[in-house]
Amino acid sequence: MLIIFDLDDTLIDTSGSIIPYKLYRALQSMIKEGFIVSSFEEAFEILKRVDSYSDSSLQGLKEFLEIHDAVQDKFLQVAFKEIYHNQAFEQEILVTKNAQETLFELSKKHSLAIVSAGILDVQIEKMKKAGVDTSIFSRIVVCKEGSKREHYERLLEDLKYLPREVIVCGDRIKKDLLPAKTLGCTTVHMKWGRGLYQKRGVQEVDFSITSLDQLKPILLQLEKL
Repeated sequence: MLIIFDLDDTLIDTSGSIIPYKLYRALQSMIKEGFIVSSFEEAFEILKRVDSYSDSSLQGLKEFLEIHDAVQDKFLQVAFKEIYHNQAFEQEILVTKNAQETLFELSKKHSLAIVSAGILDVQIEKMKKAGVDTSIFSRIVVCKEGSKREHYERLLEDLKYLPREVIVCGDRIKKDLLPAKTLGCTTVHMKWGRGLYQKRGVQEVDFSITSLDQLKPILLQLEKL
């Protein structure tokens, strides 16, 4: 089978080991541009909480600025640059639970691929820092937000797989999984990071997991069909 993974909060613990540091630096950058807070610590806690319930950090930033009645364009630009374009990862980057050993085991029998929204250099650096072996993946695709369906289609065509032979695993139901569902692929919701708070579309996914090793019994079940 072909297993297509999202990267952030599916293979890499982005919400736990990257986002807090990014948000901290983003808030610092906004303050340097004139954003006023009475307490940095309180503002940072609010920003983290808003971010955790948002579909993306960009959406979280917008909601945070609305809460503070701040001019969005002025501060959003510097915060966006810090979160999405800064490739400096000084902190340790972790993978999700049982990711490394599971990927290695799955790669012996199945084809693996990544389709991730983001910036190529940044995503590659994350994997390198987290110790993810990129050589086990047949394809690594980094695309713009909201365009995953076309990349799923291209992977199936290029790698010669039928939709019933493909599993797509990701944390965001609307952006990662529903596009795959419309193609006829099996969908697996990774309940990690933002995925913990996904409500809309839950009934439409085929399986839900909290650790990548839980993919193995799902694969066994599908192979018997």
